[in-house]
Amino acid sequence: MTAVILSAERAEHAEHGPRAARSALRPVVGSALAAALLLALATVVACALAAEYAERVLPGIAVGGVAVGSLDAAALRTRLAPAAAERPLAVIEIAFEGRAWLASDESLGLAPDLDAAMRAALTYGKAGPLALRLAAWRDALVGSVRVSLPLRA
Repeated sequence: MTAVILSAERAEHAEHGPRAARSALRPVVGSALAAALLLALATVVACALAAEYAERVLPGIAVGGVAVGSLDAAALRTRLAPAAAERPLAVIEIAFEGRAWLASDESLGLAPDLDAAMRAALTYGKAGPLALRLAAWRDALVGSVRVSLPLRA
């Protein structure tokens, strides 16, 4: 009778063992599948956004105080040209041995460099390691990116 009981226990274990193991793995497999699908979706969205903004300024960026997010190069130049032309002159005081001179940007031959500002705005967040590009996108989307309007001689 003992041999019959052992066989019955083995038969029950053999019948329920793999099923129990499969049941225990279902949450793990489900979580892994959900994570893989989420990663795939994030990759597709990232690729679509990169393609959409390849030739445009990231949303939320301002140049010299002017909002330029999502503009292409032509629209960017149109938006920035008046700001560059109306930029107030900065005055620099130069002091040496008790004497002082005042000089303006204009008197020093300095003018806003629209091309450099456009390059900086159009390339922001589009080069470098992935972590830096993602951080740049985050900063742009929350509107914390301010590109200066540099001067050139």
